[in-house]
Amino acid sequence: AYLGTTQDKPRLEPREEMQTRAIRIAYINKETKKIHYGGNGVLIDNNKVLTNNHICEDFGKEDVLAANDPRLIDREGIQHKIVKYVMADDKDVCLVITENIVVKELEKLTIRADDPLVSEGLTQAAYSYANIMFSQQIFMYQEREAKVLERSTVKPKSENIPPSEGYEKQLRGPIYKLSAIIYYGDSGSGVYAKMDDGTIHLAGLIFAKGASPRGPSQGFMIPASTLNDFLASNKVKEALK
Repeated sequence: AYLGTTQDKPRLEPREEMQTRAIRIAYINKETKKIHYGGNGVLIDNNKVLTNNHICEDFGKEDVLAANDPRLIDREGIQHKIVKYVMADDKDVCLVITENIVVKELEKLTIRADDPLVSEGLTQAAYSYANIMFSQQIFMYQEREAKVLERSTVKPKSENIPPSEGYEKQLRGPIYKLSAIIYYGDSGSGVYAKMDDGTIHLAGLIFAKGASPRGPSQGFMIPASTLNDFLASNKVKEALK
């Protein structure tokens, strides 16, 4: 399914595609119009963006909405309204439905059928803060090598996960630890596998980091199998009717 184009047009190169699919989730202050970035998302279709539950939670908070308008911002800087959103019950995944973001030469994103192997090389892509020159924090789009370091799973009824601000259920896995350093605000960013035919498939979604809230740390990914299960759920099907 092409977005605003026909099949005789060439598709975007992987690097262009990853940047085009990187959607910023932001809050626009109603009074000052100042933009506060709340995380990332991945454009999987012309009006559908995958991100995290802990990002979507603020969309329904009265105190947040009283002062801010939540928006999705695409590569061109265009702001898009949030029409509705669907949050998974037990994983840190959320589907945001927005106005059409029509991008020429962009197909519906393929989500991998299989999860990565330990040691597999992937690419994490996000709009991110990073200290790159003179210790200045600069916000920009970045791609990072993301080798899979480990895979973790927990039995659904296990009680060995300590309380973590309400995220215990979402840590049940499987989750994958990556080598890529991520920063505060990188949540919801896509992790991609480059295929032999030159295309990219979504391999997972960043949802957590391993150290202090603001500093850089290695990231953790929700894998494709979890994303596919969520998108195939009755909850999502009902929302898309």
